[in-house]
Amino acid sequence: MTTRITPKLALVAETRLTSDLCEYALKVAVRLDLDIIVLFVGKRNADHAMTTRELEQAVEEEAAAFTARAWKESVQVTTVVDSADQEVALQRLRQGNPDIRFVLTRAGVDAPDNQEQESQHQLTVIRQ
Repeated sequence: MTTRITPKLALVAETRLTSDLCEYALKVAVRLDLDIIVLFVGKRNADHAMTTRELEQAVEEEAAAFTARAWKESVQVTTVVDSADQEVALQRLRQGNPDIRFVLTRAGVDAPDNQEQESQHQLTVIRQ
């Protein structure tokens, strides 16, 4: 019996999953029949680098809420926490998960404090 390996979408975030990013990730996953690996990475803050334990505590509720939301769409979610910066963490994740076919990140455009931050999604296709 051959086990089918489901291709995956790596969803990269710091400590918060925005509603629009979650919605976009789920649409892609449902449409392309993908599982999702949510990769929470350390914040880019020169004053204080979060430890993996601090990061795990910060993202616990976000991860649980997204997993429940994905379950309703029949999408399987795995959560990974890595306190390294995004590039290093993503490289490690891809080494351990060769079935990742897409990487979804949120690129924020800085706005003044009194304005909403405009978000853009960047979907990268990984060819293997």
